[in-house]
Amino acid sequence: MEIVKPRTDSAGPRAVIHSLIAKAKHGATPETVAAAAILAGTAQQTIMPATELVAREYLAPLREAEIESLVLGCTHYPLLKPLLSRVLGPSVRLIDSAEETARAVAEQLSRDGLIAPPGNAVSHRFAVSDDEVRFRSVGSRFIGEKLSAAEVVALG
Repeated sequence: MEIVKPRTDSAGPRAVIHSLIAKAKHGATPETVAAAAILAGTAQQTIMPATELVAREYLAPLREAEIESLVLGCTHYPLLKPLLSRVLGPSVRLIDSAEETARAVAEQLSRDGLIAPPGNAVSHRFAVSDDEVRFRSVGSRFIGEKLSAAEVVALG
């Protein structure tokens, strides 16, 4: 079994990714693949034909290797799931590290008795370290609703 995690320049949820790989079947061979050019397509409101061409080129070695799983290690990759699935085919399991992180957080909150009661009003608060306007544009695609604001914070 081979598990491949696309590599980007950002830190990403590495702990969850490593945990997923550690839990994989014995004999898994984790590999990292540079895929920053594919990420450029996520800034668009729709996937451009060029993005698919780039994805096909980047992912050709993975198709040839007949990988079983691909860990989506960057927060932008879920936007590309349909494209990645189309390029890699139905036999490759796409593992969304954000979903796995959310699941792990929910389990921990439950164990600690910190789950909000049903019916609580939902509110979102976003903090970003760079381009707040771009974050709201891309973030609204993830959330499924218009984001009105995000707090800009300095890191370090």
